[in-house]
Amino acid sequence: MKNLDTVKLVSHLLTRTYGQQMADIWNVGLNLALRISDLLSVKSSDIQGDRLTMREGKTGKLATIKLNDKAKAILERIRIENPDHVYLF
Repeated sequence: MKNLDTVKLVSHLLTRTYGQQMADIWNVGLNLALRISDLLSVKSSDIQGDRLTMREGKTGKLATIKLNDKAKAILERIRIENPDHVYLF
């Protein structure tokens, strides 16, 4: 379980040092296995229910990704806290 402990530690340190947004990017990236460039391009409108639909930057392919519970909770919180933002991050 050292890996899980390390992931939690990194998340905690990111929150403490750089703020919740950086920790959210880290956690969503881990849960969805997306590149940082793709994460930064995600818009609120790309999320419909439990799916994220986006065009991958590197390949140009349209991807539909099922959100797991952890990613869904983080993304929903971000959307509620920032209802007027176009981009999530």
